[in-house]
Amino acid sequence: MAQAMMIYHLVGWLMGGSAFGLGYLMCTLFMTCLWIIFDTQVIVEEAERGHRNVAAHTLKLFMDLFRLFIEILRILQSLDDNKKKKR
Repeated sequence: MAQAMMIYHLVGWLMGGSAFGLGYLMCTLFMTCLWIIFDTQVIVEEAERGHRNVAAHTLKLFMDLFRLFIEILRILQSLDDNKKKKR
């Protein structure tokens, strides 16, 4: 999936289209959400096995949610830039 995104980003960069950029950001947002689900599942499985390091698990989820917040900000910035270009 990461290789496909790299190719998508490269094609968008070569074409110079903003639709490619927004599509790339949406794919990145989707992958970030999947990563949060994956990390949550890993944390649950570790807790079931007795590894209950609350601080490490909290930090992992915090960093995932911070990454999600950054991706949402990047999408909003891209939409704002597209809106300014149309004026």
